[in-house]
Amino acid sequence: MEMDLDAIIAAAHRAKQACDYRLGNCSRVLHIGFFFDGVGRNIEQDAPEKRLSNIARLFRAYPVPEKNNSTESYQAHYISGLGTPFVETTSERLQVIMDKSLDSLLNDLKDKPGDMVKEAFQSSVEGASSKDILTEMKDTLLTPKGRLGMLKDSAVNTLKRVGVEATPWLRDSAFVAYNFVTGADTRLNSAKASFVRSFEEAVKNGEVPVRLISVSVFGFDMGGTLARQFIDMLLGELCDKTTSGKLTFRSVPVDVVFVGLFDCSRDTPESSDDGLDYAASAVSWLPGPVAKTVGTVGTLFGRKYLGHMSPLPGAVKKSLHLVAAHERRRWRCVYRTGRNCSGHQELLMPGCSEDIGGGLKPDEQKPSAELCRVALRKMYIEAMKAAVPFPDFSSLYNIDRQVWSYFEMNDSVDNQSVEQWVKSYQSAVSAPELSYRAMNQHLDGYFEWLGRQFYEYKSELRRLEGIRDGIMLSPSSMAGLVGMTPKARQARDEVTNDIVTLKKHWGWLSDVANAASLLLTRKLYNPPQMFMENIHQPACVRASYFIECGTAGFDGKPLPVMGYRAPTTLYAWFVHDVQRAEGISDGYFSVRWMEPR
Repeated sequence: MEMDLDAIIAAAHRAKQACDYRLGNCSRVLHIGFFFDGVGRNIEQDAPEKRLSNIARLFRAYPVPEKNNSTESYQAHYISGLGTPFVETTSERLQVIMDKSLDSLLNDLKDKPGDMVKEAFQSSVEGASSKDILTEMKDTLLTPKGRLGMLKDSAVNTLKRVGVEATPWLRDSAFVAYNFVTGADTRLNSAKASFVRSFEEAVKNGEVPVRLISVSVFGFDMGGTLARQFIDMLLGELCDKTTSGKLTFRSVPVDVVFVGLFDCSRDTPESSDDGLDYAASAVSWLPGPVAKTVGTVGTLFGRKYLGHMSPLPGAVKKSLHLVAAHERRRWRCVYRTGRNCSGHQELLMPGCSEDIGGGLKPDEQKPSAELCRVALRKMYIEAMKAAVPFPDFSSLYNIDRQVWSYFEMNDSVDNQSVEQWVKSYQSAVSAPELSYRAMNQHLDGYFEWLGRQFYEYKSELRRLEGIRDGIMLSPSSMAGLVGMTPKARQARDEVTNDIVTLKKHWGWLSDVANAASLLLTRKLYNPPQMFMENIHQPACVRASYFIECGTAGFDGKPLPVMGYRAPTTLYAWFVHDVQRAEGISDGYFSVRWMEPR
């Protein structure tokens, strides 16, 4: 019933568009979609590794030119993320690459249990028993990411940047792209040329005249900022305005029907990790013509970022910005859209940035990587309702089962899908709209769960160490001058191995406790009040609670209660903590900055 209602809303918006632009039987609509992938994301690299982002999946769902008819034409353009090779590849070739990897993935899923609780992973993530908690975990994401930190903070001068942009192997290397923010101009100019080329091909290949260009744009993290830069280029450089204020391209009306953003950010992974730097540099909207900011890059207080800073233009009919509620990497500053009116939403969803935009695999920290599908499906539905040419899911299942598979969710816990767990979580937290207060509320719930894990870790560690010490000190364990009896030695070794394995998988929580102590003893000199109220003080509350949990667990006292209870299943099975992989610091307890202020 819900899908039927969505389809009705979508049909109503398409009818309104046809009415607004006076489209008749002798009219053709050119639908163009632009898909700007996230930093480090690239279909050709990600598909074989089964790491496709949500941008790639939406791109695959966009109608192909083979579905053109007398009244509608379609073109989709995929732009790979900064820090990856950029080659203008045809949509058809990218789709073949994606579908080949999907076939392999579907074969792998045939033998997968229907409910993940049946797997041996359960006790490991819940920290329950001394044996199950020691189950081996895949820790691909557990190795701290080495920071490059080898280049100066100053930007590359204009002459050098031009040279870098012209050299693909240098421009698209992660080292250069993350430090000098290269590759942006190349991608934006390519998107601009693709728009012109798509229009010219549509005019040339159809008998019915093109009477409307319907544009939709999607982006993930830095790709979201590139998407917004492209919109400014489209409106400021390519399009003209009629006397009535309507946009046209070569006298054909242009309608920007939808902009979809997954956790939009301006910064590269090599931006500074100092929250006070962001406090000083989180600027307001830049004055002057926005076209002048297109393609600019900068460094400030250790930041490496795209210099774009303007709200979504009024010409954008509808937008949806899905923001990661549990993302804490300070370099992933939230770049707001600046549109708070009807039809424009910025919503918090559980998870880190990759849980919103995609790109993770199962068993990287958590058993499932399907949390991102919830954001994917929400974005798809909202785009469809805004007149983006996506069929509703029921129709898609019948039209193209393979494309539908990119949106399928297979994992369940206690007979509930991740979508159902997210619904329960959102209902319990009740903080969907983007704000500092809401972000802190989401993070409070996460640290209540993490504090409970620390409590159980310290309690279990104390118990095992007590058993080991008891064996060592027991008179019955001794065999005179020869030392311990073989039976006592075996028992000691078994317990020692349990302690080693426990520390291997959960010992990182002690690093979190050390970071908490560092945060609580850190001296700040004249920090901005905005920083103290929205970021530092709530972080200190979480840090204090975390330390209390560990102390209580070790001392055998009751677990402290924080009072922000949410369904813990989501944290245990689905929400990733990528901040941990990049190094635990005193910023681990803090929400991110939002910009502009």
